[in-house]
Amino acid sequence: DMVRYDRFALSKEAFEVAADPKVGQYVGVTGTGYKLTTLGEDAPSNRGFVGYIYEVATNGNYRILVKRNLAV
Repeated sequence: DMVRYDRFALSKEAFEVAADPKVGQYVGVTGTGYKLTTLGEDAPSNRGFVGYIYEVATNGNYRILVKRNLAV
């Protein structure tokens, strides 16, 4: 299980088609699958999982910092 302040990287394919991942965006799951969606630049308080894209690696993967991972 991921906990707050864990870090991981994901490729563009890990995001929903409508997501627009970029540095400074918060990300979360929609509850309808395993792919992430972007949530904007303001930290959401109504999601069980919230991550933050803090960097794009040289291989194009998005580096994400876990802000919250709660069981809902």
